[in-house]
Amino acid sequence: MDIQATKLELVQLILKTNTPAVLEQVRRMLQVETKTDWWDNLPESVRQFIDLSLQEAEHEELIPHDDVMNEARAKYLNAK
Repeated sequence: MDIQATKLELVQLILKTNTPAVLEQVRRMLQVETKTDWWDNLPESVRQFIDLSLQEAEHEELIPHDDVMNEARAKYLNAK
């Protein structure tokens, strides 16, 4: 089924329903789709940190997983 046929089917289903709760759910779902991208809702400091992290990853400036896990274990499992 192509996108236009799907849209027509949905319109028909919406027109047939008399259940306010269903219509409200459809409205909310469609409004969420038209909102801005989640990236735009992040604080500037978080976006900068993510960009920096991506640049570090591109330059292979990473900490190996085993090192991170060993540090976490030492900090949280061995702390008393």
